[in-house]
Amino acid sequence: MDGLSKKMKPKVTVTSPTNLDLEQYIQNYTGRTRITRLLFIEEACPSLRPEALTLVVELIKADTYDVILYKSCIAKLQSLDPSVQCDHKWVDETSRYVRNQTEKLEAELKQYKTNLIKESIRIANLELGDFYYKCGDLDASIRSYNRSRDYCSSTQQQVDLAMKLIVAYAELHNMTSISTSSGKVIASIEEEQKSILEPKMKAAVAIVYLDGGRYKDAADSFLSLPPDLKYDEAYSKLKDRVINNTDVRTFLELEPYTKELIQSFYNAKYSVCFDILRRYKPDFLLDIYLSEHVEKLYNEIKERAVTQYFQPFTSVSMEKMAEAFGWTYSEIFALVKKLVQDGKMEARIDTILVSKIKDDRTKLYEQTNALKERFEEDSRVILMNVNIVRAGLEVKAPQTPQAAQN
Repeated sequence: MDGLSKKMKPKVTVTSPTNLDLEQYIQNYTGRTRITRLLFIEEACPSLRPEALTLVVELIKADTYDVILYKSCIAKLQSLDPSVQCDHKWVDETSRYVRNQTEKLEAELKQYKTNLIKESIRIANLELGDFYYKCGDLDASIRSYNRSRDYCSSTQQQVDLAMKLIVAYAELHNMTSISTSSGKVIASIEEEQKSILEPKMKAAVAIVYLDGGRYKDAADSFLSLPPDLKYDEAYSKLKDRVINNTDVRTFLELEPYTKELIQSFYNAKYSVCFDILRRYKPDFLLDIYLSEHVEKLYNEIKERAVTQYFQPFTSVSMEKMAEAFGWTYSEIFALVKKLVQDGKMEARIDTILVSKIKDDRTKLYEQTNALKERFEEDSRVILMNVNIVRAGLEVKAPQTPQAAQN
């Protein structure tokens, strides 16, 4: 594999300054995902490309047998800096090792199949899958893993297989298969494994939710994770689930600005909130899973903030709103206009004020008045009927012959 899968290619080029220290950032991850994340950053951010490619080349040599990817990254580096040298010795030795090891593992698998030793066939397929994974041949890796399925004889073996598949599918951004494999693990988890496997499955499911635009479900899953694993409708939920949640507070301490961001939103300090979002937007755009959702999430945060800001008021100055949010007048006017047109805010707009068409007191008054009028009308009808009966003016239906005889 010579780079990112098509599904994982960045859709936005980041030209603004970022806050990322790549070496520190990549320490938060293990395995091949470090390489994948750096490749995404390299393609998305020209200013970080040389450093990202340098780190990728080091990781490829240290952790993989992926000669094809190494050559591709070296070629990119050399186009930026002709003095960069390819490690031909590593390429030759690794290529030789890959050929020999592939032949050895395939011969062992063939022998086990001939002898019909089920457990050995299962293990051989898994070892071949692990080897292909380190070589960067993810499709071959997944095929080998799947071939071991028929030879699994216990729930634990099925769970181990599903975990390997989830890791490989994540590298290909195959969310449907991640969801399927996660479901199998969740359905098979035994009580003694719960504390280890459940958080990992929640993380996998959260990424699937995020990819599908189910942001609330993704947030619920992420918030349930322990901090060491590395939107709600009401303020009370935001406070209980995030601000007052000990586990989440520990997680937020890993990125201190996130705590200030959430606190400022909760306390309606919107200019502070959106200043933080503006400064860290380039970083979010460089996250391989979050990147394509950043604009939509930012727009939803803006809409929620403006709606919440406006809620207590009968009318409010557009200029004051712009000042409160740290935006220009034209930006706040355009957003409010959109909210009104989309029916997300009951208001009318003029050049100075945004006024609620109906506030809660007006609505209550109108409902009470309508109830009063109905009561008065019903009372008049009842009193009229009573007076007619008292005056003997009631018109009785004529009796039928049968009723007269009785």
